[in-house]
Amino acid sequence: MNKKVNESKFTADVDKGLDIQQWRNTLEFTDDYLMDRFSLSEEELKRVYYGKVTSNNMGDFQKVYFDLKHEMELHHKKSNLRAMKKILVMGDFYSKPVFYKLLRNIIGYTQEDLAKTLNVSKSAVRSWEQGKSTANGSSQTLLYQLIPVEIRNEAEQEKLGKEYSNSKIIYDNIAKDQEEDGQTYFGPAIIEETTETMIKMKNSHQ
Repeated sequence: MNKKVNESKFTADVDKGLDIQQWRNTLEFTDDYLMDRFSLSEEELKRVYYGKVTSNNMGDFQKVYFDLKHEMELHHKKSNLRAMKKILVMGDFYSKPVFYKLLRNIIGYTQEDLAKTLNVSKSAVRSWEQGKSTANGSSQTLLYQLIPVEIRNEAEQEKLGKEYSNSKIIYDNIAKDQEEDGQTYFGPAIIEETTETMIKMKNSHQ
């Protein structure tokens, strides 16, 4: 409802034209692509870029503006999700101030919204984001539950993959040492245990 009201009062201007140009660059769209997608001539596209359109072309300008704005919102969301996944894989994310603000952006919360959800003060959330303190155990549990499930799962899978790779490197080094030196520094039981661990981790990763 609100979007329809806003669009009905929509007017073209230079600032909106600059927005369109910036979004085009960020999304790596070519002029040819935009002309084909929105059925615009080269001259019409130039007018869109400068925010100088006639009343007859206002509908075209409005469509370009809101379509690209929507795509930019999706672009930012995907970028934030990738960043969150990277932070989760790195570990110890509750100690990283960026984690809290990034999470708010992903779920669309203000500091006040997050504070109410966690039953803490707004100043506590602000303190986390400024790196002055970190969330406690109960808040950490709730924060983790707020992270989109697909991102949590992808991060866990990537961590398992890295652990499996590290275990394989260790095992390969053990086998290489034994083969070259003809000695058993770690013993067959250790190698067998390492192998079983690798198999379990590989199965979990799959």
